[in-house]
Amino acid sequence: MKKIFIALIMISVLVSFSACKNAKTSNEMQGNDTNVEKTNKNEQNIDKDSLKDTHKDDSNDVSNQDDKKSQLLKSAYEGKIDGVEFGIGDVGTDIIKKLGEPDQEDYILGGLYFQYGEITFLTNGFDESGEVVSILFSDGTTEVFGINLGMTVKEIEEVLGMPDRTLSLKDNEENELYEGNCATVYDLGKYKLAFIHEGQDIPTKWFELSLKK
Repeated sequence: MKKIFIALIMISVLVSFSACKNAKTSNEMQGNDTNVEKTNKNEQNIDKDSLKDTHKDDSNDVSNQDDKKSQLLKSAYEGKIDGVEFGIGDVGTDIIKKLGEPDQEDYILGGLYFQYGEITFLTNGFDESGEVVSILFSDGTTEVFGINLGMTVKEIEEVLGMPDRTLSLKDNEENELYEGNCATVYDLGKYKLAFIHEGQDIPTKWFELSLKK
């Protein structure tokens, strides 16, 4: 009887020991799983932070480019060209009064224009009282808006950033001003700035600052 009692005690001790060992092993496994989960979360957080930094850098680059563009084109946003006394909205009679008789005067696009050397003012009038709606600039010796005429489209993009749109030869087939040329266009509020050229790698010949239609 005494031997049976001792055997039962030993069995009880072994069962208890086995249960404790299993519990410890389970806890260790849970701890390892928790550590793995924490490690994965930390890695995910690092990846998210890296992505945020990358997006932030890209955003800063775009912002800096926009700031540079706005600064260079400040006059254009106001309908004016740096170094040119008159701008969009000015009246033909005032231009003639100040600059004298134009080198050439004729009609185009339904209005009278006045040409003074490398600058041409297009108006919306049938006489000299019309308002300027567009200015054509072809002086290749003067830097304007950070651009020198003769630069290629790629060179212009490096200064002003990507254009808002590009007009092909086909797009300009019925455009009295642009016909036979391509145009790289920047939208500037209620105005637009179009650089005129025969192709992407061919030097620009002139540009137009005009009211949007």
